[in-house]
Amino acid sequence: MKIEKVNDHQIRCTLTKADLAERNLKLSELAYGTEKAKALFRDMLKEASRMFGFEADDIPLMIEAIPLPGGTIVLIITKVEDPDELDTRFSKFAPDLKDDLPEETEPIALSGSEQDNNTSAHLYRFESLDDAIKASHQVLYRSSVNSTLYKNDGAYYLMIGNNGDTAKYNKVTNTLTEYASSEQVNPSRLLFFKNKAETLIAEDALNNLSKI
Repeated sequence: MKIEKVNDHQIRCTLTKADLAERNLKLSELAYGTEKAKALFRDMLKEASRMFGFEADDIPLMIEAIPLPGGTIVLIITKVEDPDELDTRFSKFAPDLKDDLPEETEPIALSGSEQDNNTSAHLYRFESLDDAIKASHQVLYRSSVNSTLYKNDGAYYLMIGNNGDTAKYNKVTNTLTEYASSEQVNPSRLLFFKNKAETLIAEDALNNLSKI
């Protein structure tokens, strides 16, 4: 199990097939919050606290699972300061993970083959346009995803959509996660950006940014 700090609000945990086998865990158990999955999440947060000072007390968490080839799974764990922004597809865990998590835990959001390709979309927040440009240069398969660049409240937001090639979409989102905090887009969030944010590049934003 590998745990990395993305930023102050987000960590990335990589679980290999061997890691899951050691805990006798299946992907479906991660998605639906079985007792073994809850124990794994608690261990992850405890280790992240020890390694990076990543504390999640009294802060809701959004957990996204991204399956990769070879049975490896990447878990993106994000602190969410405004719980109202959470889509109902995301797990909502108790603030104190030292206690038992809720019995009626909803599935965490899954990317790739585990989720409807037509609804897969991620939003990446950059503090500056330069940061977005630098990230775009690191991305492969830029033309294999739908991408739009927005500006809102002084920050830049890159929205990435799955156009059907899930394998390439996962590679694009994995790369971007290394450079910016991310969230999976729900319908209300998408509507907000379309109606309220300033659209800077409506189509093929990744490719256009990479040419700058």
